[in-house]
Amino acid sequence: QDTLHFNKVYNKLSKMDGVTYHGMQSNNQVLEYMEICSMLLYPNTYPETYCNVLNEARACKLPFVTSDKGALQETGGWSGSYIKGDPYKADYQEKFIERLLEIIDHRDVYNCMADDCKNYRRDKDYFKDIDRLIEVL
Repeated sequence: QDTLHFNKVYNKLSKMDGVTYHGMQSNNQVLEYMEICSMLLYPNTYPETYCNVLNEARACKLPFVTSDKGALQETGGWSGSYIKGDPYKADYQEKFIERLLEIIDHRDVYNCMADDCKNYRRDKDYFKDIDRLIEVL
């Protein structure tokens, strides 16, 4: 269903210089791409209370553009840009593309978003979290 609704956005993105659209991918493949990409474009359609995709992006030092739904801003912090509206509507999709172009045109904005990702990663001590999980188990 998403392909049907977002085809116009996918087509616009695939024609932009520097954008490579890969279509649907496995989670492992997505994580590999996150390590080498410059920006995650994630038009979220669901008001999530926690979004692992955004945490994975931040851990990979990958700024993102996503929807302003649920707790996405609380999860993503300053690492992302959030678009209000219905992702299935043309006005949202236009705003989404416009926001991406604004970020591309203003490198200082991108750098601030990337710095927040780095701070997020620096604040996380994954080994300590794993040790606590092992203790609990």
